Amino acid sequence: MGDDGDRSADPVEHWLQAYWRPAMAWSYLVVCVCDFIIFPAVNAAAFAVSHQPYQEWHPLTLQGGGLYHIAMGAIVGVTSWQRTREKMAAFDNNDDRHN
Repeated sequence: MGDDGDRSADPVEHWLQAYWRPAMAWSYLVVCVCDFIIFPAVNAAAFAVSHQPYQEWHPLTLQGGGLYHIAMGAIVGVTSWQRTREKMAAFDNNDDRHN
């Protein structure tokens, strides 16, 4: 059996291995929405209800110089670039077989 690009003989890829990139992007989106939208609103509402002096919300992910956003941006950005290259290579291989 030669390497003709047929992946049907390959073992089935585990779902976590196949979908970890979108899972990382979705988890990053959830963290950002919570840290920049939901938690500040809950914080403001809690101080309004308790009639205490307001203390502004400091995003947790920006502490430490925003290293969390730099790391997640690198992970999500580089892996999406890599996945695009993988898909383009697979597309090019399919074109070569049909010509």
